[in-house]
Amino acid sequence: PIPGCIGTDNSKTRWCILSSSSPPPPSGVSYEPGNFSRNRRSSDGKVKLSNGLSATVIAAKNQQVPLNGGGRSGDRFHIDPDGAAVVNGPNGGWYYVSNAEEPAVGSAWNNGGVGSIQFDSSGRVIGYKRVASGTRNNCGGGRTPWNSWVSCEEVDNGKIFQTDPRGSRDKRATAMGSMGWYESFAYDDKVYPPRFFVTRDAERGFLTRFTPNSQGLACYNKQNDYDRWCTLDHGTLDYLLISGGPSGTFTWTTNRGAAEQNARQYYWFNEGIDVANGRLYFTSKKLKRMVILNLRAKTYTYHSTVSGAFNHQPDQVSRLLKDDHNSVLYFCEDGGNDPGVHGRDKNGKYFTILFGQFPYGEETTGLAWSRDSKHMYVSFQNTGKIYDVTRDDGLPFSGQTLDIKYH
Repeated sequence: PIPGCIGTDNSKTRWCILSSSSPPPPSGVSYEPGNFSRNRRSSDGKVKLSNGLSATVIAAKNQQVPLNGGGRSGDRFHIDPDGAAVVNGPNGGWYYVSNAEEPAVGSAWNNGGVGSIQFDSSGRVIGYKRVASGTRNNCGGGRTPWNSWVSCEEVDNGKIFQTDPRGSRDKRATAMGSMGWYESFAYDDKVYPPRFFVTRDAERGFLTRFTPNSQGLACYNKQNDYDRWCTLDHGTLDYLLISGGPSGTFTWTTNRGAAEQNARQYYWFNEGIDVANGRLYFTSKKLKRMVILNLRAKTYTYHSTVSGAFNHQPDQVSRLLKDDHNSVLYFCEDGGNDPGVHGRDKNGKYFTILFGQFPYGEETTGLAWSRDSKHMYVSFQNTGKIYDVTRDDGLPFSGQTLDIKYH
C-alpha cells in the first residue's frame, strides 16, 4: 500500500488513488493532474493526457507552420526541436523560441539553429521564422532577464550563444565558455552582482557559474533590453565542487581540472537547470538524480527522480511560478517510447501530466508556458512536433485543480 492512498490502478505503475472523502472540487474545475481514466489524447492521438486537458499540434518538422487566419509561415519548422522558452512579445503576445539539435550547419530547416513561433495575446499562432543559423546541436538554453534566448551547443568546442527571439539581431557568442557540450542556462538575479549558470551534458560536465565584472555590470544596469546583451560578454568563470554524499556543502573553484573530477564522481551528465528563491536545481540524467543547491547557505541535497511512470532519464526542467521554490517543478523525460512531462511538488511527491505513446524511442523537450499561463508547450523531439496543451476549464495551469493523482 502507498501511504495516504486507498488503492492503485494499472494504467502505469504505482498510481495513488486518493480517498473519496476528500472535499468536493470547486465548481467548474475539471483538470485532474495524473488521472488518465478518461483516455484523453492529443489531436494526433500520440499523446495521452490527464483528465481535463486538450492538446493540439501547432508545428511539425519540415512543414510550414499554420497561421491564424489560414496562411502559413514562409520558413519550414526546424528539425529536432529541443530546449525552449517563452519570451514576451508586442501587444500582449509572446514568442516560443526553440532550439534545433542538429549537427548540420546552415540555414535550412534540417540544420542546427533556433526558430521562433510568434503568438498574439489570445495564444493564436501569427508567425514563425528562423532567428539563428550557422550553429550545431543547439540543445538546451534559457531566457535572460532582458528577454534574449541563450542557446547552448552540445558538441565538442561548442559555444553558448545569445539570440533574439524577434529575429531583429544576429546571434552572438557569450563569454560563458567554449569547451562544448553545454546544455541549459539559468540565472539568479536576487543577488548583486547577478550570477549566471550553465550545465554540461558530459562525463566530466561541471556546473559553470558566470559573474559579470564591472564592464558587464555596466551593461546589466542599462534600461534597454538590447543594450543589456553585453552583460554576458564580460566576466569571470568558476565551477562547482561538492563535498560528496547525499547531502553536504559546496564551494566554487577556478580549478577546472578539479571541477571535472568532482563532476565525474558526483553529478555527471547534467541537463535541466532552474533557480528560484536562492535554490538552484539541476538534473544529473545518468544518475537519475536531481541536485538542489542552497546558494545562500552553500549546502546541497540529492533527490532521486525515479518515481512510478517517471522511470527514464530526467532532462530539462521548468517552473511555472519562477520565483517560488514551493511551486511545482516540472521535468521532461529522455528515453523509452512513453516519455512524459512530470511534476514534483514541494513535498517531493511526483505526478505525471502527459506521456507519449510511440513505437520508437522518444524524449520530451521544450517545456514552457505562455505569458498568461493558459498554454503549456512541449515537443516530442524525434517526432518533431510542438503541442499546445490547454485546460478544458479555461483556467491557467497555475490555477486550482482537482485532486492530484500521485505516483
